Amino acid sequence: MCDKSKLENGKHLLGVPDFIIEVLSPSNTYHDTNRKLKKYLAAGVKEYWIVDPEDKAVFAHRLVDTVYTITTYDGNDIIPVMILEDFTINLSEVFPEW
Repeated sequence: MCDKSKLENGKHLLGVPDFIIEVLSPSNTYHDTNRKLKKYLAAGVKEYWIVDPEDKAVFAHRLVDTVYTITTYDGNDIIPVMILEDFTINLSEVFPEW
């Protein structure tokens, strides 16, 4: 969440988060890559990343108009967080074993 006005009493989120990261596990892969993806798109989540530790990949879904564009990154990439100007995440620092 980037907009502090979406916080109620400083604790509860009102409305839609701007950025969500999900880490896949074998038991939740379909749910995160299909059901949640559709719900987040319909709700207008601006950026939704799916981290797949098995394939050592990050799938960054970014809302453009009414659809998500998808960019795939691996362990050597530095990923720009589009909703935060000049902010990046270096995957080799987050997942050094990748």
